[in-house]
Amino acid sequence: MSYEINAKYEQGRLLPQYLDDRIPEDHPSRFIFDFVSFLNLEELGFRSSSNNSTGHPFYGSGLLLSAWLYGYFLNIRSTRGLERVCRFDLGGIWLTDWHAPDHNTLWRFIAKHNELVSELFIKVTQVASDLGLVDLALNALDGTRIRSEVSTRGRCKAEQLHLMLKNLDAGIIEVMEAIKSQHETEEEELKLTNELKSQEIRKAKIENSLEELKKSGRKRINPNDVDARLMKFDKTKESGYNAQADVDEKSGIIVAETVVNDENDKKMLTSMVEKIEENLGKKPLETVADCGYYSPDELMKAEAKGIDVLVNIPKPMVPECNPEKYHKSKFQYDKEKDVFICPEGKELKYSGKKKDRHNKKMIMKVYRCKKFKNCKKRYECSQAEHGRSLEKGPHYEAVMRQLEKQKEEVAKEKLKRRKSIVERVFAQIKWNMGFSRFTYRGLPKVRAQWSLICSVYNLKIIYKKWKDNKLILAQI
Repeated sequence: MSYEINAKYEQGRLLPQYLDDRIPEDHPSRFIFDFVSFLNLEELGFRSSSNNSTGHPFYGSGLLLSAWLYGYFLNIRSTRGLERVCRFDLGGIWLTDWHAPDHNTLWRFIAKHNELVSELFIKVTQVASDLGLVDLALNALDGTRIRSEVSTRGRCKAEQLHLMLKNLDAGIIEVMEAIKSQHETEEEELKLTNELKSQEIRKAKIENSLEELKKSGRKRINPNDVDARLMKFDKTKESGYNAQADVDEKSGIIVAETVVNDENDKKMLTSMVEKIEENLGKKPLETVADCGYYSPDELMKAEAKGIDVLVNIPKPMVPECNPEKYHKSKFQYDKEKDVFICPEGKELKYSGKKKDRHNKKMIMKVYRCKKFKNCKKRYECSQAEHGRSLEKGPHYEAVMRQLEKQKEEVAKEKLKRRKSIVERVFAQIKWNMGFSRFTYRGLPKVRAQWSLICSVYNLKIIYKKWKDNKLILAQI
């Protein structure tokens, strides 16, 4: 006979349900437990909250790390949110065995081990490689801008910072005088002392901001996060960071990551590929990147270090794509004669050396046209009084070889695959994982959070293999 099921709160249970029965075998909490149990946390540098044999019991580093990874797995990244997971989510209760660490304990653990999160990322990547999820045949490199924890409105000029400093000095003197003449209650004296400490901390922050502003040569800075930079987000400019990721094509595993506060990616090509070798012990066979990574210096460095790269060259640098008849890209270099040949067939001969405008340490060779006075195309080619001149740096041959390489159909096809390899990873992190703003301040902490995000992204891919094939990580 059918009947309606309702909750019977007044009816107790003689025996409570066994929690382990409520957690499916393929639940993410079991995977996180399996993974953390597999790690040698002491070797990685993770330490427990206390080493004393006496006193109040303390939480183990394995339990707290499991809570953080599980929370990020569920797209919950605040310490109070993690505390709720440990208290009320069945997976979190099972994973922490009913111990439910509070938000302060969770915060102290991650703050203490911030620098070790990058080591955790490396370990996750190595596990993915051991499982056959990485082959380093083709990698794609890209960067994405992510908003900082502080807003754009807090950015100040040097004059504003000096004025704030002046007001703080006056406030500190006033509080100190009040403390000296204080004959009221102990509670009021403590309140004044705390206010003094707060103002002194604020003063140190502003002084640090002024120093950083002078060092960077910028016009504005945010005292609450001196490392954040003004970057373009769609149609607006906001404070943010440049998050980097190198993704392996086979399974979409992130094999190298970092965060910088440079507004562009021009200096990141070789350093990111070298990170892959540091993490996995070998370089990828080939790395593709968009035109944001184009830098003649970086291409030259990559060749010198035996790094095989394909970098989209800006269209003005490609002769076939540039409509200007007398653009530099249309001049052919004759290595045997050491001359440039213009589109009209005339030679530009070597005339001396000069320092590069952007890099004073680099010496550029200068080539000049000696027959410009009798050339009918003189003013179409150059308006310069002394005729057309070209500069050739030590990286010129590397750029030309990259141009020739990209004429091959195989290279063109690989460059087209770049978007599907790396840009979808950023889309999943920002939309599926809901990570569009850092929740920490300062470059070291921001880097740690990005490492944790990338670690969990990789763990989600490993989890699918663990779930489908019932892997035992301890047997790797």
